[in-house]
Amino acid sequence: MEFDISRFRETFFQEADEHLAEMESGLLQLERSSDPEVLNAVFRGAHSIKGTSGTFGFEDVARFTHAMEGLLDRMRAGAVESSAERIGLLLESLDILRRLLEAARSGAAAPPEAAQMTGSLFVAQRAGESRPDAPVKVRVEDRAPARWQVRFAPSPEILCQGMDPVLVLRDLARLGEVVKVEADLSRLPALGGL
Repeated sequence: MEFDISRFRETFFQEADEHLAEMESGLLQLERSSDPEVLNAVFRGAHSIKGTSGTFGFEDVARFTHAMEGLLDRMRAGAVESSAERIGLLLESLDILRRLLEAARSGAAAPPEAAQMTGSLFVAQRAGESRPDAPVKVRVEDRAPARWQVRFAPSPEILCQGMDPVLVLRDLARLGEVVKVEADLSRLPALGGL
């Protein structure tokens, strides 16, 4: 028996719209006063959209809400402050998420600013009050200015925080040609220790 999941697409978009409205309302409440239950509700909205969008193959939506969810989770855990800057960034993210959902519904390309905002959301997950939209320093090879060397060293807790390092590699591959990838496995525990 074959199951046709496409008939549930419209229900997904309706529920996503409801989650967006609840998330926006919650974030506006958090601007006025910190309430852990409101923050949890906003997180659950992002988590629901992420999970369901992945089911339907809307990778751009899943990737973007994954970044939102990561920031919200760090705020819930107290790892980063629920500052006005971070809440403002999340409110801006909701606008882009709406556009991503519209693009998924119509089959259009994702809005170009989604990639930049995804990066800002990941930067905002760092402790401290660095501006999430501040430029990130990247080292460029002197002899080949068109080539970039990227070193990605995630913390050991990356998977516990709901982040998938494979998504970083996929995003980098979309930015241009990947010439070489090396994995440093020197700090990886023995299989029995995992």
